[in-house]
Amino acid sequence: MSATDPATNSMHNPLKALLILNRPSYGDSTAEEIFQEILQHCNFIQPHGILLVLSAAEPTIVLHASANAADLFDRPMKQILGQGIDTLLPASELTKLQQAIPPASNLMARPLRLELDRTHNPSACNATVRRDRNGLILLELQPTESSDNVNFFEFYDLAQLATTRPHQAATLQDLGQQLSKEIRRITGFDRVMIYKFHPDWHGEVIAEAKREDLGAYLGLHYPATDTLCSREMFDATWLRAVPDVEATPVPILSAPIAQDNPDYQPDLRDCLLWGVHPCHVQYLRNMRNVCANLVLCLRQEDKLWGLISCQHYTPKTIPFEMQQACEFLAQSISREILATEGNQDWDYRLSLQALQRQLVESMSASERWVDGLTNCADQLLKLTNATGAVACLQGEILTLGTVPEADALASLLLWLEQNAQEQLFSTDCLSAIYPKAAITEVASGLIVLPIDLHNYILWFRPEVVQTVTWAGDPHERTNEAGEIERLSPRGSFAAWQETVRGRSLPWKPCELEAAKDLRDAIIKILIRQAEELAKLNEELKRSNADLEKFASIASHDLQEPLNVVSSYVQLLEMRYGEQLDQDAKEFIGFAVDGVTHMQGLIDGLLTYSRLGARGVELLPTEAEAALNRACIHLQGRIDETGAAIERGSLPTVLADGTQFVQLLQNLIGNALKFCKPGEPPKIHISATPKEGMWQFAVQDNGVGIAPEFQERVFVIFQRLHTRDAYPGTGIGLAVCKKIVHHHGGQIWVDSRPGEGATFFFTLPMAEDWSAQDLPDRT
Repeated sequence: MSATDPATNSMHNPLKALLILNRPSYGDSTAEEIFQEILQHCNFIQPHGILLVLSAAEPTIVLHASANAADLFDRPMKQILGQGIDTLLPASELTKLQQAIPPASNLMARPLRLELDRTHNPSACNATVRRDRNGLILLELQPTESSDNVNFFEFYDLAQLATTRPHQAATLQDLGQQLSKEIRRITGFDRVMIYKFHPDWHGEVIAEAKREDLGAYLGLHYPATDTLCSREMFDATWLRAVPDVEATPVPILSAPIAQDNPDYQPDLRDCLLWGVHPCHVQYLRNMRNVCANLVLCLRQEDKLWGLISCQHYTPKTIPFEMQQACEFLAQSISREILATEGNQDWDYRLSLQALQRQLVESMSASERWVDGLTNCADQLLKLTNATGAVACLQGEILTLGTVPEADALASLLLWLEQNAQEQLFSTDCLSAIYPKAAITEVASGLIVLPIDLHNYILWFRPEVVQTVTWAGDPHERTNEAGEIERLSPRGSFAAWQETVRGRSLPWKPCELEAAKDLRDAIIKILIRQAEELAKLNEELKRSNADLEKFASIASHDLQEPLNVVSSYVQLLEMRYGEQLDQDAKEFIGFAVDGVTHMQGLIDGLLTYSRLGARGVELLPTEAEAALNRACIHLQGRIDETGAAIERGSLPTVLADGTQFVQLLQNLIGNALKFCKPGEPPKIHISATPKEGMWQFAVQDNGVGIAPEFQERVFVIFQRLHTRDAYPGTGIGLAVCKKIVHHHGGQIWVDSRPGEGATFFFTLPMAEDWSAQDLPDRT
């Protein structure tokens, strides 16, 4: 979610409400409500034109008309209101009008010229036809004479200005100054200013051309409240002309059919002739007695970027053709501004793309993409020109650069967890929506980049104290409650300076785009890794199936020939034992031992493979009972070695009962096997809670294990001693590791040679157990 998106209108979420919170308060009223109030009280037009409001359905009926329509059409209003438009226009002009009416979904105006066939005074009208926001048809007429036409060379100058001269400007400021001078020269206005809107919708004069005797407005800032009506009005139109602010407005009259029908009430905000509200009239008077005004809209990607405001200090007629030429000019200048801003950021964009490539390459080359991201800390900060960053990824919180202190950061992260959205969010004034923590010095600016619901990256910028020069006190119309007095004009435009705190440098659009592109790259990496993991899982399933088949073969087909070999070798010894010398008998013993060892290896491998051939059934299992069963199975070896087995208080865990017994049996059996010569084994089994798991310890006083071999002992078939010293197959501890991992735990050993060994493993607790909560560990 972007804080500068005008479409954002929800107050339910603090991040979504940022745009409204950054504007001055209007009490309980929204900007739209105030504008609707203006619509209701401005039921009039300017006198230099005539307005007809027509029904959308056939037949096309005049629902409303300005009172001066009677003079234009040479008939009383009762013969206009409620009548068909075909009674007012000749057939040829009616066809022309019908062809020009835009479809219901199109709010843009279409110009045309209509010839009125009046009995005593034939005349022509320049006209525009458009749909209002309720679907009604607005027909605006401006009577014209040949002398009103714009000189061809004036129009040529405007066209050349729009298509050729702006390309000569290197920066946005140069472009603005050049445009303001040229527009003033061609149109003849006393002052031409170019406004640029900031993210909080206050306007700044970035260029100005004026008469030498007039005071300068260049560099002044205008509060968002001063441009409220203009912003709403320029949603669907490019131009607003006021030839004389002191002219007597003309009321709009309604046909009886339309008076009480809400479906027939027009929305005049896009009407070129719409009258000037008394508040705005007084506003212009206070602005050094402005008498005429022409405002052009500047857009970028269908969003209002700024305005060109032309002011004159005497009434000034603005010919229709000049209005159309200026509208064309505004559209062309909008494209040029977009290109100029893009050119200024071009080198910077290229550098951001290079940084992004480095991050993507690092993430792609790392086993964990998070490590690849954090290994490029400098690039991550430079990607948005931030001074600090926090990455909340896969349960880890990683900090880079200058970030809020630990407590303040924890509070902010908790707040974001409750309020963050799925889209990118940015602000250069965090305190406007999050006043809880005083972190403006390091975190006035914030970007939140969600990767998913629980993983996101934050970038921070510090506070930059600025001095802003306003055109008058921005708080002039604010009451004690902090609310703007509705529809009251500004009284003074004298320069008024304010020190602005709590804001960072604004985030550039290309920086926000770089952050979005990083998220897209991360998602692609995650998708690729997920696909690779799925492929690996499929290969693992096939491998497990092959291993299971091999285990089945080993239990039957391989055991059978070994049994045959063992039987015949033993039979050979029985029949021909008296004829064999001592060497031959020793060789037969070696063969029998080899077969027995091979059978042990096959049995161990069969046990190991079967651990993954079926799912793990986790149920509450008493460790005390499992230990007792393991000791019963080992009772012969315990008696033989004289071992002493001690135990602490043992808990109930979530485990597969059979595998838990086998785990304890293998570990205790290992301790019995690797005891010191001549010293009875002492084995102690205990358990302690740790991080939601039970951590078991099986401690012995045996020969111990050197540190460099402590990982190797869990690898299948790995042995640290010869079979002559310590018999076995090298599978027991590998089986233990597989059992523990199937239960979601870990196993490791702590030992020193000659000091015994302690094997640790973890199993899940059985407290608050619910069968439906168990993960699928098949």
